Amino acid sequence: MVVCLISSQATAQQVLAVNVGLADVGGAKERVKCELIGSGPLRYPPKAKRYKYVGQVIVKFGVGADGGVTDPFVVAAEPPGVFERAALTHVKSYKYNPPPAQWTASGGR
Repeated sequence: MVVCLISSQATAQQVLAVNVGLADVGGAKERVKCELIGSGPLRYPPKAKRYKYVGQVIVKFGVGADGGVTDPFVVAAEPPGVFERAALTHVKSYKYNPPPAQWTASGGR
């Protein structure tokens, strides 16, 4: 699943309320809805706020059997070195509706 956190007027809840991911269902990759049901607050980095930086971070992650985020990592960031830590911290707070039991642990990515 690829997630884009945009520093604009759209909130993470609006952007990610329903996203599409890939799941391994019976050995075949299928597109599935991933419904975000909760997240912690998005904390804007103090340096970015002070210097009025605006940017975006693309984070790839999986969804575990409990609906929690697994193995998040930054795919791209603009500007580099500013928003990555805040984005990863925020993504780790996401909670999704748990995937159906027939999906494998590596699904939902």
